[in-house]
Amino acid sequence: MYKLRVFSPNSSCAPLRNMILPKRILLRLGSTTPLISKFKYIELNSIDGIRKSANKILMKKCFDEARIHHSEWINSVKENNIIEFFKEHKIIIAKHKHSSKGNDIYYIDTMEKMIDFLDNQNFKEFVFEKYYFFPQEYRVHVDVNNGCFYACKKVLKEDADVEWHKHANNSVFVLAMNPEKRPACWDAMIEDCQKIMKNMKLDIICFDVLCSNNEFIIVESNTAPCLANNGINYYCNHLNKYFKNR
Repeated sequence: MYKLRVFSPNSSCAPLRNMILPKRILLRLGSTTPLISKFKYIELNSIDGIRKSANKILMKKCFDEARIHHSEWINSVKENNIIEFFKEHKIIIAKHKHSSKGNDIYYIDTMEKMIDFLDNQNFKEFVFEKYYFFPQEYRVHVDVNNGCFYACKKVLKEDADVEWHKHANNSVFVLAMNPEKRPACWDAMIEDCQKIMKNMKLDIICFDVLCSNNEFIIVESNTAPCLANNGINYYCNHLNKYFKNR
């Protein structure tokens, strides 16, 4: 029997290292550190896939290749291209290619804001997306072969000062494991997540997804999610289910 090896920059994932499994398994959660070992390991999540997921420009290109539901977007070295994109969509979101936890992300709804952004930011390092006002947002944890094994709904806090973007500082995560309370598009949504994972060569990661009735938009992939007690329990149960007796 062997302890699960976990490579991750996220300290909340550390309790997973206490798992005992019958095979040598390495789970990468956001880490691109190479494995150096004389033993052979089953490696979950490729280094290349993690690099693509961590860079929003590369991530969006993978979304395009997988032909899944996600927002219209642009990355360009030319200001005029971005201005034309803004004129077409009226409201857009600018995300730095390495933005995370609600940082380096901007809501742009006027030409004045657009010009100010282009004048004061290195816009070549940003992804610009059409803004979708979909009322529901989920974080779904997905196994590329076995589908969703853990899901939460993001709910804005009463004192949230920003409402157009839900993140860890202005929202709470409510467990969403009851199939009867999930949106009608749930199965199609998870299928799209699995398509992306196959494209990126990833095995177990999570996604942020916007929903409205029977429509959805995959917002982004996340290979290093923050895992509270619930998350640790669901990850342990899932890994036990598929590796304990193999």
